[in-house]
Amino acid sequence: MVKGPISVLLVDEHAILREGLRALLSSSPDLLVVGEAGDGPSAIRACQSYSPAVVVMDLFLPRMNGIDAAREILQRQPGTGLLVLTSDISSHCVCEAIRAGVSGYLDKDCGVAEIIQAIRSIAKGDVYLSPASSAKLIKGFRGNSTSAEAGSAWNNLTKRERQVLQLIGEGCPNRETAKHLNISVKTVEKHRANLMQKLGIRSTHALIAYWNKRGLTKGALERKTTPSTRSPVQPLEAPLTDLLWGNGQPG
Repeated sequence: MVKGPISVLLVDEHAILREGLRALLSSSPDLLVVGEAGDGPSAIRACQSYSPAVVVMDLFLPRMNGIDAAREILQRQPGTGLLVLTSDISSHCVCEAIRAGVSGYLDKDCGVAEIIQAIRSIAKGDVYLSPASSAKLIKGFRGNSTSAEAGSAWNNLTKRERQVLQLIGEGCPNRETAKHLNISVKTVEKHRANLMQKLGIRSTHALIAYWNKRGLTKGALERKTTPSTRSPVQPLEAPLTDLLWGNGQPG
């Protein structure tokens, strides 16, 4: 049980979303946003600095995706509550997040009131899943053997191999990847070779294509661009995306 205001860390690539969500959460006196981060490694460092009770985190982050960041955060600080707030509620993403140890999963189209409710529930040690994500979770765990077989190669990748794969997918050359991960270029090349062997892939282009299809990448998302017809003053039950930007999500 958290005593006093619930400390919250906001993690999202878009500064405008972090700033807007910080302002919206300030409407609740029992919540205190203690910090922000824009990518996976920064989120891990911020958790060590601020020790938040709850981390509200997108899955689609540069340098290290939200699922791998969640695993790292929970390994270092097991008591941290993790709430995913993202644009994708596919079975794959929901199941991967739950396996990583997150305590909640919400779509960015949810209302701010639901985000606040989820944060409070997670701070008490409960699990909070939106109805849509609950349905996707059940569907994912009921998946047939074919889907399980298709995911086996991905599941056999090490944490470091997934990190290297993400950076390859983002177009980082070996030298930049080595700098991001604080390893040698030769080690990056070794991980790249292991990835190709495990995934049965023979080229960098194919690795990028695999990441775009199987990994956590915004390129696979269909963005909503329908202009909002809501009034400028929104209740907390209005979708978060409408409260922050009336004409669709940022690019």
